[in-house]
Amino acid sequence: MAKFYFLIIIIFSLSIQVAVAKTINDPTKPKLQKVNNKKNNISSKSNKQQLTAIFLKKGNYQAIINDKLYRRGDFFNNKKIIAIKSNKVLLKNEHGTSHLTLISPFKKQKKN
Repeated sequence: MAKFYFLIIIIFSLSIQVAVAKTINDPTKPKLQKVNNKKNNISSKSNKQQLTAIFLKKGNYQAIINDKLYRRGDFFNNKKIIAIKSNKVLLKNEHGTSHLTLISPFKKQKKN
């Protein structure tokens, strides 16, 4: 009977740890908002366009612009994202193309 109570206590304590771990926020994780793929999506409270990160996920580049996550094909400030490269995002509208460059581009390290 003591083994049964011991097992119940272990299960209970593990479930509490899992519940507490889910409520803890990672302070290094940026606060992201997914964007709608609508042409009239206005992305930022200010007109400042700030590309803060580009990363590769499931074989496709994704970009964080003004704390929102974008993929190729999404619209940012009425411009379509036509490509995301390792250090810049290419945008296109009826007036032509433009690009956003990372705040501080990363340097690729050589493999040994």
